[in-house]
Amino acid sequence: MINEKYIVGKQLTDSIKKLILNAEKYVKISSFLMQDNEIKQMLKELSSSGKIAVFLLSNKKDQESEEYIDSMHYKQKEAKENSIGFDNHGKFLKELFYSGIHVRLLDNLHAKFIIADGDKGLIMSANLAPNSLKKNVESGIELSSKDVKELEYVFDLMYKHADIIRYQGAYRKDVTVKVNNKLNPQAIAQIEGNIRLTVASSYESNLDQCEVCSIYNSIIDIINKAKDYLYIVTYHFKSKGDVLDEFMDAIRRAIRRGVTVFLYSNTKTNVPSLQASLKVIKELTKMGCRSFGDDKNHSKCVLSESEGILFTANIDGVSGLKSGFEVGCMMNEIQRSTAKKHIDEIIKNISYGR
Repeated sequence: MINEKYIVGKQLTDSIKKLILNAEKYVKISSFLMQDNEIKQMLKELSSSGKIAVFLLSNKKDQESEEYIDSMHYKQKEAKENSIGFDNHGKFLKELFYSGIHVRLLDNLHAKFIIADGDKGLIMSANLAPNSLKKNVESGIELSSKDVKELEYVFDLMYKHADIIRYQGAYRKDVTVKVNNKLNPQAIAQIEGNIRLTVASSYESNLDQCEVCSIYNSIIDIINKAKDYLYIVTYHFKSKGDVLDEFMDAIRRAIRRGVTVFLYSNTKTNVPSLQASLKVIKELTKMGCRSFGDDKNHSKCVLSESEGILFTANIDGVSGLKSGFEVGCMMNEIQRSTAKKHIDEIIKNISYGR
C-alpha cells in the first residue's frame, strides 16, 4: 500500500518513475507538459510490452502558455545533455500516440497526476519535463486508495470529454481529430472526498458548461479558519479585475486577526507571468504578508496550523483557480506537518525577502 506521504525533489522524481514502472495493469497520466525523454522511453517500453495499458491526457496549447515560455529558459547546455528540444512537447505526444499509447488532449488541462492500477496515485506540481524533474522545487502527495478512486473517476471523465481524441494523416503530420463532447456539470457534482478541482473554461471547449472551483473554495476556507499562521506557496500570483478579491480580502482579514502570513513564490522577472505576479506580491506585502522569493519554486500549496491543501493550480484567478482543469487534495496531518517543515527549511535559507 502507498504511504500517503508528502514528497519533494529527487524523492518526488523517483516516486513518479516507481509508480509508472511498478504498474501491473495500467497507468493513467495527466501532465500539462510532456518533455522528458527518459519518461517518454519508459512509457513506450511499457506500452510495447503488451502487458500495460498507458493512458495520457495532456494539453496541446503548449507554445501559447506562460509555463511553456518559462520552460524555454532551461539552459541550452542542460537541454542538449538531456536530449530534449525546446519545442518537443508536441513531438513527444505524437510519438507516444503512434507507439500505441492512448493519448488525448484537453485544451484547458494544467493538472499533473498519475494513477496506477486503480489503487495507487500521486498528485504533484511537477510536469513530466526536465525542468520539473531535475531542477525546480516541486512537491507532491501520495493518495489513499479512496482518493485514488475518486481521482480516477475524474480522469476518466476528462479523458472521455477530451477536445482532441487522436492524431491522423499521411506521414504522421500533426493533424488532429477534434470532437465536441461537452462535459455535464452534474457528472462531477458527486466529488465529496478529499479531492478538489477546478473544472471550467473561459472560452469554447468541452468544459465550458462547468463552473467547479473547489480548489479555490478550500483555499479561502483554510485562510478564513487560520488562527496562527498561513503559508501561501505558488509559482506565481495573478489577478485581473476583481477575480481574486475574495482571496485578497480573506488574507486581509487573517492579518487583522493576528495570523502570520508567509508567501513563497518564484521571482524571475524575465517571464511575463512573473512580472504581473510581483504586483500582486507587492500588494500582499503592504497588507503585512512576509514574502520570500525563490527562482526555482514551482510547488503549490496552502497550509495553516490545522489544515493544508496541495494543488496543481497557481494562485491565479484568470486560469487556475477560476478556469482550466486542475486537481488538488486536502492533506492529512502527516503530509501537512511535513510540508510545513520543508517550506520552513527553504525560507530559512533564503537570504532575502520582499
